[in-house]
Parts: sequence; structure tokens; C-alpha cells
Amino acid sequence: LRDNDSGLIELNLISSSIDDAKARELADALRVNTTLQRLGLRDSKIGDTGARALADALRVNGTLQTLDLRGNNIRPEGARALGEAVQAQALREAGNTTTEVILPSDELQRVFNNAATSAQQQQPEEVGPASGPSPTKP
Repeated sequence: LRDNDSGLIELNLISSSIDDAKARELADALRVNTTLQRLGLRDSKIGDTGARALADALRVNGTLQTLDLRGNNIRPEGARALGEAVQAQALREAGNTTTEVILPSDELQRVFNNAATSAQQQQPEEVGPASGPSPTKP
């Protein structure tokens, strides 16, 4: 993943016992990878710590399109971190590229969606020129 030479666009590590420590290693590689588009980590042992590491990687990775985390031990905290990261990614990419994150349950998917929406609403609007009376010249 770190080399980017392989042309690898899809990696499925389903049921491969990926835990938080291994998720952090994958996240480190995702930060620099520019080819991977789909990453399947379904039915592993990733918890909130691993989800936060993956979220941090999503903030800088512009190519990953799908991250499948179904069947993991992610709780609302991890789902929230992923939602905020995807929203930051969307803002950075001007909405052109966002990663679809598939979570273990509908409840976590709602937490993810709410976090993404909240993060978007908290972004300051661009400030234009100040309006009001023009300064007078002495």
C-alpha cells in the first residue's frame, strides 16, 4: 500500500483478524497511498481506536472510495470520528470525492451520518467584504 507501485485498487481483508493495532498500520499506509479505491475490513476486530486511526487517514487520502467496516467492534465514538473525517474530506475535495463508509449497524450508520452533517454545519461560512457605510475622508 505504501509503495503505490502495485496499481492495487481493491483490497479485501475480510475475516482476517485485523485489530486496532493493525488498523493503525493500515491507516499509516492509507495516508500516503494514491491508488487504493476499495478496502474491505469486514468481520475483523477493529474497535474505536482503529476507527479513529482510519478516520485520520481518510482526512488526507483522496482516492479511497469505499471502506467496509461491517462486523467490527466499532461503537458510536468510532462512527462519529469516521463521519467527521469524511465530511472534512468532502470539504477538502470540494465535494468531488468522498469515501463511502459501511458500518456494522444501522444505528452506527445514523451516528456516522449525523456526525458528517454536524461537521458540515459547524464549518464557518466564507466571509465576504464588510458591508456598511464607507469610511469618510477627512
